[in-house]
Amino acid sequence: MVMALFEDFSEWMVHLFDNVLVLCKSFTDGLQKLRKLIQRCREWFVVLKIAKFLGYKVTSEKYELAEDRKTTIKEAEMPKTR
Repeated sequence: MVMALFEDFSEWMVHLFDNVLVLCKSFTDGLQKLRKLIQRCREWFVVLKIAKFLGYKVTSEKYELAEDRKTTIKEAEMPKTR
């Protein structure tokens, strides 16, 4: 399993389905942790989707989609074909 590659990051990284959340105390802390995560992915040829890094509002109580993403989803047309 891919997440076994990141077991030593478990203190500051949360795995949720096919997403990971990087917990940080500051912008600098976040950059350092993202660099470690990306380096590990490079070492093991794990491909990341950059879009998954963006668009979430995170607080100490919860994380959720940012308001602009919620609006985009609400306003999107439903597919007309199967």
